[in-house]
Amino acid sequence: MKKLSELTNFELLTSLSRGAKIIQFQYCFSFIFLTLTRQSPLFLKNPKEGVGALGLKYAIISLLFGPWSIPWGPLRALQSLIIDLRGGRDMTSSVVALMKLNLKKSPKEGGEIQIDS
Repeated sequence: MKKLSELTNFELLTSLSRGAKIIQFQYCFSFIFLTLTRQSPLFLKNPKEGVGALGLKYAIISLLFGPWSIPWGPLRALQSLIIDLRGGRDMTSSVVALMKLNLKKSPKEGGEIQIDS
């Protein structure tokens, strides 16, 4: 699996046309009375690729550092674990819509489509 930021437009569009999906994981950190929920970078998942190890990485971060605040730590950690162990969030439609919007807003001849992840 590759980060979206490592791909050219051509690679991204070709992969999407072949059934690839753009996914994102969630993780959280807790500090006594504060819980921070964060998103991973966007990843391109090809149809035959699994996400087990990568999802597990973010799940472990949430499990180790997430449940240690009152009251939201355990809830946010559980939410992150569920998202990560189910393979992350499918962000394909959101990213494609953003790409279309960027092309309509400011088309560049031969330019790159910039997607911040």
